[in-house]
Amino acid sequence: MKKVFLLFLFLLSLIHPAKANFDFNANCIEAYKSVLALKLDYAKTLIEKEKKEHPNNAIVTLLENYHDFYTIFTSESEADFNRLKSNKSTRLRRIEKEDERSPYYLFCQAEINIQWAITRARFGEYYTAALEINRAYGYLKDNRGKFPQFWPNNKDMGILNIVMGNVPSGLKSVLSTFGVNADIKTGVNMMEQALMQMPGSEYSFFYDETALYLSYVLNDIVGDDNAYAKSLKYLKPVSDSCLLKSFVQGYVCMKTAHNNEAISIFSSRPSGVNYAPFKHLEYLLATAKLNRMDDDADLFFQKYLTNYRGVFNIKDSYLRIGWSNLLDGDLKKYQQSVTLVKTKGYDYNDKDKHALKEVEGGVPDLYLLGARLLYDGGYYDRALNVLKSKKITDQTTEKDKLEYSYRMGRIFDALKDYDKAMHYYTLTVESGSGKQWYFAANSALSLGKIYENQKNYVKAKQYYKLCIDMKDHEYKNSIDAKAKAGLKRLK
Repeated sequence: MKKVFLLFLFLLSLIHPAKANFDFNANCIEAYKSVLALKLDYAKTLIEKEKKEHPNNAIVTLLENYHDFYTIFTSESEADFNRLKSNKSTRLRRIEKEDERSPYYLFCQAEINIQWAITRARFGEYYTAALEINRAYGYLKDNRGKFPQFWPNNKDMGILNIVMGNVPSGLKSVLSTFGVNADIKTGVNMMEQALMQMPGSEYSFFYDETALYLSYVLNDIVGDDNAYAKSLKYLKPVSDSCLLKSFVQGYVCMKTAHNNEAISIFSSRPSGVNYAPFKHLEYLLATAKLNRMDDDADLFFQKYLTNYRGVFNIKDSYLRIGWSNLLDGDLKKYQQSVTLVKTKGYDYNDKDKHALKEVEGGVPDLYLLGARLLYDGGYYDRALNVLKSKKITDQTTEKDKLEYSYRMGRIFDALKDYDKAMHYYTLTVESGSGKQWYFAANSALSLGKIYENQKNYVKAKQYYKLCIDMKDHEYKNSIDAKAKAGLKRLK
């Protein structure tokens, strides 16, 4: 009788297979959204509740990784990174034991690898990050084949295409040997498709994260001319209580000549004990205020440095305090800040590395510095008036002459006076080719964009190629990537 009963249970299991251990239930959705809002303590409480009530729910493992990812993202602390990174392998082993028939099986493994790859890259562990990206790409490729209507695949596959489509050509060729053929345009299309597919579907709760990521990369990596308008559209459904929304929206505003709006967003961001301390927003607010030439910008940088416990933008902050001092006419304080740039902080990211280069170049010209900051803030008329006040003499250094023509080109370009912009860009290219500074290469890139918009594709291709051919200058990888994207569009 016992054997008959066991056989009956076995046959019943074939007719009604056990439910997969990936249940994105209401509690998990609330925990996930709390992580994105950067209410990390509350999210942790919800995750612990889920572990007690449904100990076999593997979605908890994914949520714990999200929590680690945003803990490190907000603290920017190397100690947090070193403390938490060992969790990755344990989580992947847990996921690997789960039901392979679920679309979450490969997706969770891909997501965990992506999050750690992004985190490792910030702290200089590039080789391991590349391996994790390759693994994630393979998981998602398989998952899209098995579950073509699992829309979250498009979120992650889109991110990978955009990020990998922007890597240096050498790394891109290595990735292609693994079968990774990433493309920025494909990535954007995938993410835009996901935003249309998710509302009204069972995966609608993934909309916010997709909108946040896409809005950021459209501006920061893709360089989309409509990044501001698109971000407003995509982020509108995201709650204003989401601190991550304040970060993305304010950052996009800063980079698209909506600096006053950025200052307003950062100043009125949600705050309180419910939110993780995200000091990077104080750095962005201070930067936006300096770009507007606010007298108290240096105080905001000081506040940031006093409260910050991470490892990024410390040198850059001291540099900007020095700039503020210099614009106030205090050379002694500027020199004190230069000393702090050299002795404080780390050189993990490009901003801090460039801060060191900036101070090695000597005291900057006040007119060029003022025009540069005002341009970065989108105050183009003010920037132009500053540059018009500068006199170029025989004593003006070669670098300052090049920067003058370059910044004039940039300002007229932004003001849509393309004839004057092209005049100054051409001067910069002719005088600056072969020099270590980025002015000539970026001018060639800008000429390519202008000719492309004017549908003069022969000239556009000529300047994109010229840009790529320039050797040994600052920011070569990022400038070349944009020129290559231009050539790809022209095909």
